[in-house]
Amino acid sequence: MRALLNQNLSGAPRQLPVQRAPPRQLSWIEMFKALVLLPFRLFYWTFSECINFFYHFLVGPPTPPAIVNRERNNVQQRDFVNVVQDRILMNEQQNEYNRALAIDRQKAEERKQLEQQRLLEERRVKEAAERARARTERLCRKREEIKANENLDEAILASDPKSEIIRIRITFPNGVHAERRFRQNDSLERLFNAVFIHPECPEHFSLVVNFPFSRLYCAPDWYLNEFEQKENDEVVVANQNGILIKTFAECGLKYSANVMVQDDDA
Repeated sequence: MRALLNQNLSGAPRQLPVQRAPPRQLSWIEMFKALVLLPFRLFYWTFSECINFFYHFLVGPPTPPAIVNRERNNVQQRDFVNVVQDRILMNEQQNEYNRALAIDRQKAEERKQLEQQRLLEERRVKEAAERARARTERLCRKREEIKANENLDEAILASDPKSEIIRIRITFPNGVHAERRFRQNDSLERLFNAVFIHPECPEHFSLVVNFPFSRLYCAPDWYLNEFEQKENDEVVVANQNGILIKTFAECGLKYSANVMVQDDDA
């Protein structure tokens, strides 16, 4: 009491006794968290730790980060190598395809050229056959014309003196022989006509004397023009080198001679 009185007298503030707050009543949410969520979290954490413990116990300790990084790098390197190998393989396949395509194009071009050559050859053969057929027809008509004139000459020749007659023995390529008579001053074209109208005479022929061996230039121009040839787009005529057709006497044939017929197409 004395102490209290002394404090009051001295003017110091009076301290009131501390009053405690009444305990707060928990809400239903807080009660739900306390009764349900906290035990569930504890159970989940405990269960997870148990699972991790058994997993690491069976499989092994967890991989350190360095090993994980190294494995990741190895996987990336393998992926990069695989990508590079795939690109190289694709390039090789593309190059192989291009080579095969070029070979196919070359073969197609060769087949096309061969086909063109075949068509040109067929056309050339067809044109040659057509020219040969037309030439044969012209020669047949000419042969009939010459044959009529030669028959008249044979009748006139029978009345000529024998001293002016020359006998020519003609041998054809197949071995058939024939004999004709001419005047010594007759042109060698008459010998050509006699051979030309014979059934065994080839279309393209020339005449030679066996002894002494020499060629007789006796073909007329119309006959030479039938067998003209084209070389480099220039017409080459099988002429007689500008030699005029001579008579029998001018060639040294006076009484008799043996003449051979050569097949120029053989």
